[in-house]
Amino acid sequence: MWKIKVQNRLVIRAIGSVLLLSAVFMYTSFGFYKSYIKKESLNDTGLVVMSPKQHRPDYFTNISIEGQAVFVYDVSSGKVLYQKNAEVPLPLASITKTMTAIVAEEKSTNNTPIIINRSALDTDGESGLVEGEKWNLQRLLSFTLLSSSNDGAAAVAEAFPLFVDHMNDKAKKLGLDSMRFRNPTGLDIENENDTGGYGSAKDVAVLFQYALKNHPTIIESTGAARGLFYSDSFLHQAGNTNTALTLIPNIIASKTGYTAKAGGNLAVVFDRGLNDPVILVVLGSSYDGRFTDIVNLASSTLKTYNQSQ
Repeated sequence: MWKIKVQNRLVIRAIGSVLLLSAVFMYTSFGFYKSYIKKESLNDTGLVVMSPKQHRPDYFTNISIEGQAVFVYDVSSGKVLYQKNAEVPLPLASITKTMTAIVAEEKSTNNTPIIINRSALDTDGESGLVEGEKWNLQRLLSFTLLSSSNDGAAAVAEAFPLFVDHMNDKAKKLGLDSMRFRNPTGLDIENENDTGGYGSAKDVAVLFQYALKNHPTIIESTGAARGLFYSDSFLHQAGNTNTALTLIPNIIASKTGYTAKAGGNLAVVFDRGLNDPVILVVLGSSYDGRFTDIVNLASSTLKTYNQSQ
């Protein structure tokens, strides 16, 4: 009888030990599992939602980009979706005109009228402006950005003393440390082996974000394929220099740039949906490559967001 009681006690103790070990194993395993999954991966119902990095493809990983520098930025969330050499200063070419337009509008009093002088028309490039015609500043800025008019940018700069100094001052105030400017057009300075403007892809994106918030009228005019602009004497028709305009949905703004030293540059802002702008910047590509690059970046951006819906 005594032996039977001892055996029962041994069996009970053995069962208790097994249960205790099982409980410890389950607790430690669950604790490890909880530490492996971030808090934000639990939804409102307590169900586990795996992180995008664990099971969703990165559409930027194998993207084909010819440009030397790239920056893709979601304005609403502040997220950098993709970058490549994004903080390296490179020649900006006509993207420089974006700063030209910002500074002119901020320095203007009563929408300063601009008269087209011969010296402005002598600037490299022809956009159809006529000597002596008078422009409303905002109209001329919209025309200049849309058609990338060098003589338009030169005429604007002539209306304000020390204009290029103001451009550089504005860059400093905005914290755009990579940017410096030698002229209002971005044209190469051949006799000095220099170019009219430098900046990084990241700083270009910041500049466009500032323009969207503070100068929407002039910057958003660049989202159109064509435009009609009138001075006091003439009607001017202008076409957008961005040939990829129709290949990207919901374009808000864009600016091209190309010189021998800069290669092909392009900055684009488009709405990916729900009033959520994304800024794409490509610097140092080729003349045609910049358009292919920006379309590929837009496509990868849309795929990235569409997979999360």
